[in-house]
Amino acid sequence: MPRPDADGDGYIAEAGCDTEPDCDDSDPLVYPDAAETKHDGIDQDCNGYNFTIDITGAIYRTGILIDLFYRCFYLYFNLL
Repeated sequence: MPRPDADGDGYIAEAGCDTEPDCDDSDPLVYPDAAETKHDGIDQDCNGYNFTIDITGAIYRTGILIDLFYRCFYLYFNLL
């Protein structure tokens, strides 16, 4: 039975093996990996912090989710 998504953003309040939890299931603009708005006092991407710094560079990783005996593992690959 699917768990409810109160705000309709595709994320639920409880974490699953293949999803991160929605930290505010009443706001459709707040969910894991959402775009952050600087200095607004809202944690849009559910990482526990409001975006308050200027980013001058970033390193991106991609990964593969593996479900082994009901435990989640990620294999990460660096993109150069």
